[in-house]
Amino acid sequence: MSNDSKEKIMNVDFFDLCWEATKRGEGLYDRERIKRLIARCAEEDFDALHWRVSVCGKVAYHSKVMTVFDGEYRLCANPLAQVLKRFDPLEVGARYARKYGLRIYPWVTLFDSYFVGLEDRFFASHPEYLLMSRDGSQVLRGVPCYAYPEVREYRLVEAKELMDYDVDGIMYCAHNSHTGLTIVSGEPDGEDIFGYNPPVVEAFKERYGVDILKEDFDREAWYKLLGEFLTQYLKEVRGELNKRGKEMVVAVKRGEYAIGGVYPRAKIHLDWRRWAQEQIVDGLIFPVAYGVDNTTPEDDIRSIEGYRSELDRRCRLYVWYTVWTSHATPSEVRRVVSGVRESHLDGIVFHEAATFEFGREELWELTRKLRLCSQK
Repeated sequence: MSNDSKEKIMNVDFFDLCWEATKRGEGLYDRERIKRLIARCAEEDFDALHWRVSVCGKVAYHSKVMTVFDGEYRLCANPLAQVLKRFDPLEVGARYARKYGLRIYPWVTLFDSYFVGLEDRFFASHPEYLLMSRDGSQVLRGVPCYAYPEVREYRLVEAKELMDYDVDGIMYCAHNSHTGLTIVSGEPDGEDIFGYNPPVVEAFKERYGVDILKEDFDREAWYKLLGEFLTQYLKEVRGELNKRGKEMVVAVKRGEYAIGGVYPRAKIHLDWRRWAQEQIVDGLIFPVAYGVDNTTPEDDIRSIEGYRSELDRRCRLYVWYTVWTSHATPSEVRRVVSGVRESHLDGIVFHEAATFEFGREELWELTRKLRLCSQK
């Protein structure tokens, strides 16, 4: 049994909170409701919030850099757009997090900059900065190529802007991609279709002497090269965070690559071992994704716990547990929370607040009965 104290962290997708409140006829999710949510999290012994600011290619805060959410044409109501006209949700969330003694991290997705009606203006104007097909005729919408200095600079300015808020750092999500996993009509389907951008081609040829546009090549080396550019970006953000005394936490897939899928159209190596060893990150989050090959929650938690010896306590390790899926029965919630409590992991991230508030009130009670040791 571990005697380590554990953290409880709540994922807050503000878009979902706004949408659910409106669907239920409860009006806008206003400042008072944000206050009540954060106060409840504090009462229930949560330690931190991951506050999602990404809405695919738009953002849910008063950005001067990114494309601010102003509505999505397929929706009859756009409550988030109405809220954003009245106040800045991130500023309000950060203020109440401070008031109630919780840490807060803006939650930013790295490969999810497009969906229908939710397009990032920068990438719409510069599609060449998205992952490109081998013949250069198409791009993978929403998935930036971090080999371009222009892309890294654009996202770095976003990070700097977020750090101007009263927050504790940034949580990057490297496993979420709506368009990476969705085939839009007319787009090519298959494996290894995207990732042939000129700077990648040039870097691969310089390192291995092979032109990936014309010759057969080592696919694993290509995936890792794409991942190196992502690592370069995270290192640049780390430099800015260090100047301000703030942290970086990254949520990654259990596998080696971002985007994913059975036959992924693009693979970007997630070199999280290096990120930890070089102290680029302060924490890593791995999902409990049991059910494959008859695995159990305990199997998954033990597997994640096994990374502890590899990383030699160089960063914190968390479990990401999604409570809105059908498997998250009360007994499963108890098993996951108990498994984390008995482990040498640092805590658990619950996904997400909207389920606690609108879907399953008993989740508060379940986590209260199985309260983790608080660090507060």
